[in-house]
Amino acid sequence: MKRSCLAVILLICLLVCSACKGQQANTDPSAGTTGSPDGTVTQTPITTKPPDISGGEDDTEWGTSDAALGTADYRDGVLTAQAQEGGRFIGWSVDRTLAAGADLLSDGTEYTPGQAGVYIANFVPVNGFLVRYACQAGDLAGDAVWYSELFVSDFHLCPNAIGDTGIIVRPGCNLLEFNTEPDGSGTGVNPGGKIAAPAGWITLYPIFGTWAPASDFRVTQTGDGCAIVGYTGSAETLHIPAEINGMAVTQISTGAFSGASFRTVSLPRSVRRIEQNAFASCRSLSSLYMPDTVTSVPNEAFSGCTALSHLYLNAACPPVYTSSSIFGSCSVKFERLLTRDDTPLVVVLGGSSVIYGLDCGVLEEELGTGMYAINYGTNQGTTGLVYMEMITHFLREGDLFISAPEYGGKQYGSTEFDWKLIRELENCYNILRYVDLT
Repeated sequence: MKRSCLAVILLICLLVCSACKGQQANTDPSAGTTGSPDGTVTQTPITTKPPDISGGEDDTEWGTSDAALGTADYRDGVLTAQAQEGGRFIGWSVDRTLAAGADLLSDGTEYTPGQAGVYIANFVPVNGFLVRYACQAGDLAGDAVWYSELFVSDFHLCPNAIGDTGIIVRPGCNLLEFNTEPDGSGTGVNPGGKIAAPAGWITLYPIFGTWAPASDFRVTQTGDGCAIVGYTGSAETLHIPAEINGMAVTQISTGAFSGASFRTVSLPRSVRRIEQNAFASCRSLSSLYMPDTVTSVPNEAFSGCTALSHLYLNAACPPVYTSSSIFGSCSVKFERLLTRDDTPLVVVLGGSSVIYGLDCGVLEEELGTGMYAINYGTNQGTTGLVYMEMITHFLREGDLFISAPEYGGKQYGSTEFDWKLIRELENCYNILRYVDLT
């Protein structure tokens, strides 16, 4: 895609996020629940919630993670789990809940324990997911190494990962992503992004990048911290510090990294402004990690970065559009691709005429081939190529893709990003993982 579009997408999305700051939900884990302003999503910390013990025999006890969602019983040496109405069983653990970091013993409703212990039947709501984070000492407050949230929504098919809100922080590092493998070799998801959890729960590992030495940077003091005005290092992968000389890094000034040879850059969530030509002619730069705390990026901030192909935009504030509105529904369309099974798909991409004019049930019936239809209608003013490139990543042999662009240049191949597109992406920034910016 056109190089100038990167600056446009960053500027617009950051302005959107800046506007939503006043609507942020509470992200203090001690407060109990985080969620969207419209109340359609809740993400509740449950790491330390104790199990409900319901019985004991000799050296074996049994119970549930939540008695309101299911029951556990023990007869003739066999444990049995039974979900209540509104609950879903996700597996057995011993001595602590899955949310507290226990290993999964079995996901079968019947289990024969091999030794003494407290056996826990773990449940989530039928419209909920357990998302747990395996951290290292120091990443969380106190001595904790596990952080878990219960994501509940009547509308969404996938949970969101926690945002880069300061709950999971490794001193001297930038949070890059979460991954299904501790070494980063599994499936990655942006902070705040969508992740498939078909079993009703998932374990994610935070992946960090260690800050470059403060001595590699020249800075000047600003009203809210300091600005980086020059760089003397030679790192191939550069993780810009959030703090230099005791001052928060809030600005990347004009020409600060002009002509640098790095391939990957991550910005800390302290940065608020990137000035004109800050990264000009960084011709080897191919990957950029940026939090949506940045509120100002001019068009030429990354001019001449001809290899820049991947933008990892990480959420630091909760999404605004999470309901069944046209903008909130865009993330659900993405979720349907993330959670697809072996059923052949027919995906129809277009503008508002597709949103309001296509009945997926009727389309499936008319095709009569057992295909699963996804109405990927978007706003007429959004860039169709972004969605087209992302959708094709999930398509397989036998699927059917139909492009039905609504009249207008952006649906017909424009590479321009605008505020309408970013408004649709702000609950699922990881769509951009499947888009090559070049």
